[in-house]
Amino acid sequence: MSKLEFIKGVYPFIKEQIDRLNTKFYNSYFLFENETGLDVIKQGRQEHISEHPSVLGGVFSVYNGKYFVEYSISDIDKDTIAKVVDNMLANIPVFNMGYRVPEEKLGEKYFKTEQEIPLDSVKLEDKIDKIRTQNEYISQKDERIKNVINVYKENFIFKSFISANSFLTQDITRLDRFIQIIVSDGKSVKYNYDGISKQGG
Repeated sequence: MSKLEFIKGVYPFIKEQIDRLNTKFYNSYFLFENETGLDVIKQGRQEHISEHPSVLGGVFSVYNGKYFVEYSISDIDKDTIAKVVDNMLANIPVFNMGYRVPEEKLGEKYFKTEQEIPLDSVKLEDKIDKIRTQNEYISQKDERIKNVINVYKENFIFKSFISANSFLTQDITRLDRFIQIIVSDGKSVKYNYDGISKQGG
């Protein structure tokens, strides 16, 4: 199941809980976030390969007439969500709710990073081989090259914002590339580097 399918599946229940919160507060919303990533770093003979574990969680937020109150959760299931909302309704104080800032009605919108070649369509082995091949190619260019540091990082950030009148979702892909070359003629050591950081594939 994709992240979008997951959040769409729990959306009706979360919307019910937002409506419950708005019987006492206003500007209530829920923010869902899931993030994963990958680091591939090669420095000389050393290699560091790390797939980030999936980090998932959400935050309920309400305005009580004086300040915003937030409750965070890491289990996105109906029982946990209902208990948190019950707790908020029972324990958050309410102040003057006479003046209310109108909430924007944005409806349902979905945003996704454009990728010519999606990062998750390329096998991990192919990414590692690419880094190794680059390092070998660079190292053989000149005997004065003593070390090559090659960094590849990718992040997948999925967020969804749910309120009384809005269901906004964004699926962001970020890519970082960095190469540093260290050279020495036996008398002095110098280095140069270049890199790119962007959204995309």
